Amino acid sequence: MTIRSLHMALGASSLALCALLPPIALSSTAGADPALPNQDEAAEEEKPIELDTFSCHVLEGQNVAIVTTTNGLIRRVELDSLEATAEAREHVGPESWVLVREVEGGRLVTLDFEGRGYVRSSKTLKPVGRFSVGVGYGAAAFHPAGKSIARVRNRREIAVGMLSEAPTDPVVLKCAGDVKDIRYSSDGKQLVALLENGYHFIEKGKLGELITLPVGFEARMVEFIGDKKLAVGSGNGDPEAPVEVLIVDAKTGTWQRVIEAPYQAAPLGGIVSSLRFHPESGRLVFGISSAGSVLAVDPDTGEFLWDINFGGGNPGGIGVVHPKGSKRCFSHGMTAQHRAAFSWDTGKRLSADRLHGFSFVSGTADDRMTIGVQHGRLILVDSETYASVLRRVEYANPLAGSVAVFSGGR
Repeated sequence: MTIRSLHMALGASSLALCALLPPIALSSTAGADPALPNQDEAAEEEKPIELDTFSCHVLEGQNVAIVTTTNGLIRRVELDSLEATAEAREHVGPESWVLVREVEGGRLVTLDFEGRGYVRSSKTLKPVGRFSVGVGYGAAAFHPAGKSIARVRNRREIAVGMLSEAPTDPVVLKCAGDVKDIRYSSDGKQLVALLENGYHFIEKGKLGELITLPVGFEARMVEFIGDKKLAVGSGNGDPEAPVEVLIVDAKTGTWQRVIEAPYQAAPLGGIVSSLRFHPESGRLVFGISSAGSVLAVDPDTGEFLWDINFGGGNPGGIGVVHPKGSKRCFSHGMTAQHRAAFSWDTGKRLSADRLHGFSFVSGTADDRMTIGVQHGRLILVDSETYASVLRRVEYANPLAGSVAVFSGGR
C-alpha cells in the first residue's frame, strides 16, 4: 500500500485523532511459517530480535532511504511503504556504526568504525569495491566519485584509502599539528586538511606546504566554495571571542572576506560545528555550537539570508540537512530542542515542537513526508501536519521488519 492510497482510505477526519490513537494496523515481513501447525507457539519460540535504527540517508531525488542499525546492518527502505528491498551485512558487529555517503553513478560509500569501506550499488547494496583506512575517531572525507576515502586517525594522522578489489594498506600522512577537518572539493580533484593555524593540500599521496591563516584565528572546519576558494570556520570556546567564517583564496590563504556571526553569548562560547556550501543556491550554511544557531549567508557579499536561533546552546554541534531541490531544510543537534523543519528560502520554522523526539530528521524528494529516527525506530510523518504516518521496526533476520500504520496523514 502506498502512502497516497493510505491517505485516501483513512480520510481527512483522522487528522484530528492522529495524536491520540495508537497504530491501527501492523504488518510484518518476518511473519510465521504457514507450514507450522501451531503459529502462536512458533512465534513465541522464535521471537525476532529487534534492532535499533542508527541513521537514515534519503537518496537524492528518490523516495528511498538507506537505513543503518546500531550493529552495522544496512538496508534500502522504500518510503512509500517502509518495506526493505535490499540489505548489506559486511559491517555487522557488536558495535559497528556505519557512515553512508551517496556518490556519483547511483552508488553509495559505507565506512565503519574499524575503517572498512565499500562502494555499493544503491539499488542492491552489493559491494563493487572496497577501501581500508583503519580505526579512527576524527573527521572523514569521501571522494565524490567514490575513488577514495580520507580519515583522521590519532589526531595528527591522515589515512587515505584508494578504491580496490582487494584490501590494500592506506597511505598514512603525519601532520605537525592536530587535524581539525578534512574535505574533498566537489570535483574530487583537491583534498585539503585543516589544522588550527593553516591547511595542507594532499596531492599524489603527499602533504603540500602549510598555508597559514591569520595569526589568532583558531580554525575548526573547512569547506570548498567552488574550486578556488575555501570557507574556514573558527571558535575556541571563549564566550567573549567572536565566531567567524573566513573566505580565503585556496592556493595562497589570502583572506577575501571575514563573516562575523551574530550569536547569543553562552558559557561555553561559540564554535563553528558545521559548514556546508550549497552550489545550487550559492549559500553557505553553518551551525554554531553552544550558541544554538544555524545561519545562511551569501559568501560573495557576506549578507546573512536567515538565522535560526534556538535560544540555547548545544555543545555537540548543530547542522542542517537540505535535500537537493527541496523547499525545506532540517536542523539536527545533540539535544531534542535543536531538531526542526524550516523553510529553505526564509528560515521560517515549520514544525513547531513536533520533531523534538527525533534523533535525525530529513525529508522525501517531493516534500510530502518528513523522515526521522525516534526511540530507535524509523518514523515517517506528514510534512504539513507532522502527524505520524508509518513506523518501521528493524529485525535481525534478513530483510525482516514490521511496519505500523498510524491514523494520521492527508
